[in-house]
Amino acid sequence: MNVLGNWIAVKQNPPEKKSAILEIPDIAIEESLSGVVVGVGKKTSVMVGDEVLFSKFDFEKVQTDEGELLFIRDEQLKLILRK
Repeated sequence: MNVLGNWIAVKQNPPEKKSAILEIPDIAIEESLSGVVVGVGKKTSVMVGDEVLFSKFDFEKVQTDEGELLFIRDEQLKLILRK
């Protein structure tokens, strides 16, 4: 997959209240989503495999051969959890 510029391809995680490292407050769960990065453009600050937190309003859904992916601009990310 060739992701361009500062776009990131993310496979969305099902909503949950706890991550491996943080307990996320209910208000953040309502306004945010999380997922695992599966593709990155050359101008991004994340790596494939990173878990990211982002707003439920800041992505574009695209149906691909790999299933549904969310495309998000790098600057729209709220949190990056490196593995």
